[in-house]
Amino acid sequence: MSKVLYKETQSLWWLVLIFIIMGGQIILAGIYQWGSKPIPLDIAILIGVLLILPTLLFYQLTITVTEEYAFAKFGIGLLKRKVNLKDLELSKAEITSLSLASGIGYRYGSRGLFLNTKPGPALFIPSKKGKHFFIGTKNGEEILKVMRVH
Repeated sequence: MSKVLYKETQSLWWLVLIFIIMGGQIILAGIYQWGSKPIPLDIAILIGVLLILPTLLFYQLTITVTEEYAFAKFGIGLLKRKVNLKDLELSKAEITSLSLASGIGYRYGSRGLFLNTKPGPALFIPSKKGKHFFIGTKNGEEILKVMRVH
């Protein structure tokens, strides 16, 4: 395993809070049979459990740079990007900005796949093999510095 040169974690706490509130309300509605047409308890529990899935997938973004790879993964790691540092064109890297219209999450834009937790600064590094590294981070210069040293 390569030595970790850089690691950053960005939390999506507000997303977790939204899904916990929604899931809790639905389960409580099933338990207490709220409303004129109450939801069956088993359906309420199923919906509550299904609301846990987006939380597990997107609760945080972790950016890691090792001696060999640049990684970016959401949540438990099902949605991720892994690029060999040798394949990246660091001389063509740029700090850019992601607008609110570009959205958040595991997204496709005009430059391809990107991962971000909020609008704002981002790091775009093209690749020689087409699998670029494009992530939302305010620490783009620091990440580039670490990559260039190794």
